[in-house]
Amino acid sequence: MDIFPLRPARRRLATHTLLWLPALLLTSADALAWGLYTHVYFAQLLLWAIPLADPALRRLARRHPKLVMAGACLPDVALTARSAGAEALATSHRWPQLHALMDAARGDAEQAAVLGYASHLMADIIAHNHLVPAHERLWFESELATHVAVEWAMDRHVAPQLFARPADLMRSERAVLSPLMGRAFHCHPDKVGQALATLTKGETWLRNSGLHAGLYHAARFVDRRVQRRFNLYLGHTGRRLGQLGRLLEGEQPGWLAEVEPVEARAKLITAPRRLLRACLPLPEDLFVAQAHAAYCPTIASARTHASNSSPVT
Repeated sequence: MDIFPLRPARRRLATHTLLWLPALLLTSADALAWGLYTHVYFAQLLLWAIPLADPALRRLARRHPKLVMAGACLPDVALTARSAGAEALATSHRWPQLHALMDAARGDAEQAAVLGYASHLMADIIAHNHLVPAHERLWFESELATHVAVEWAMDRHVAPQLFARPADLMRSERAVLSPLMGRAFHCHPDKVGQALATLTKGETWLRNSGLHAGLYHAARFVDRRVQRRFNLYLGHTGRRLGQLGRLLEGEQPGWLAEVEPVEARAKLITAPRRLLRACLPLPEDLFVAQAHAAYCPTIASARTHASNSSPVT
């Protein structure tokens, strides 16, 4: 049985809300950003809720909170890299690029931005390997549309919890972010600045358009478990960000932050729908190499989740 037997009114609303996605993505994908609110949310957890083991990281977070949050937006500059003539930035979600950024950072301010950048990639391990493909199995399979729908809906879900907005952070901290990215990616700082400016404008336009709110309300209307499921994924992802110090010490995660959608969905082909509707069992240690076999329901059913969901409502 499908996750939700849609009544005609619900089906019409869901179809109307989602039909515009392919056209929007095809015509303006380079100008759009998604997921930035959620990444700033996780950066806030780093600042105030997650006990970082390394005192140097705690000091960076305490001294430069805005740069930690702004740094969490940086990887998504890949979305506007080509339009700015900064193609090198398109690889920003890969672990070697994070290492290059770590090597390029000079002083506490830039290192604080690197901390936020690293949190983005760590959170994307859960989003791209578990959250997004699970919803592609539940809602509908698509190369991009469901990915966007899930991330935008999650952004609206966490929006009331933010103390700073991504567009404001990227705008106010650009003088630090552009030179850092330029050195790490061997790209002229002016081109980095142009890519950041385009990302900032696209982010602002999206928030003003109301698309995030529309998608979130449609998701809640057709999928009554979505709020609880979002909270579970937020809580479990936030707890795993405590492993960030290992990443910044040079340890290589066992998972990719950037995953091909078809590959991610294939690993969930045998996942029971009851787990997809709730919350998939997630890897406790992100630095243990992932299994390459298909999802094993026997192992999954043996694992349980603590109900430490985020207090997002």
